[in-house]
Amino acid sequence: MIKAHFSQIRTTITKYIEDSTTEICIAVAWFTHRDLFQAILGALDRNVKVSVILIDDIINRGPNGLDFATYMAKGGAIRFMNTRKLLMHNKFCLFDSKVLVTGSYNWTYSAETRNAENIIATDEENVCLAFREQFGKLWGDLPAVEQFSRID
Repeated sequence: MIKAHFSQIRTTITKYIEDSTTEICIAVAWFTHRDLFQAILGALDRNVKVSVILIDDIINRGPNGLDFATYMAKGGAIRFMNTRKLLMHNKFCLFDSKVLVTGSYNWTYSAETRNAENIIATDEENVCLAFREQFGKLWGDLPAVEQFSRID
């Protein structure tokens, strides 16, 4: 299965989150969309393992950002990419290591309401495996976050 989406992207991603039963791995530059965040919290409540990689900046960690402290308290794991070393501009998510969603869509309100965005969803095993390996490489190169803190 390979499907291209140019609209209803949040709805599509939310459905994949809700259908996940074991693990969700997210690597996006920016994550500010509260509806997607609530779906992720719901996945944690269902004992789905969730790991997120984000850029370490004011958008993701600022005073108006999402409540990643609550996310971590529910068992979510997060790692931040230092933009001084590399601008992590990935936008992909693996659901149960079986479905990959990737494209231009950051998990933000702007992506949802102001931008022309796209995603491709696939269950092609070799593609999912390649992205799983890339996520593992990114994850392994980043320091663990033990406690979420905001930046000004």
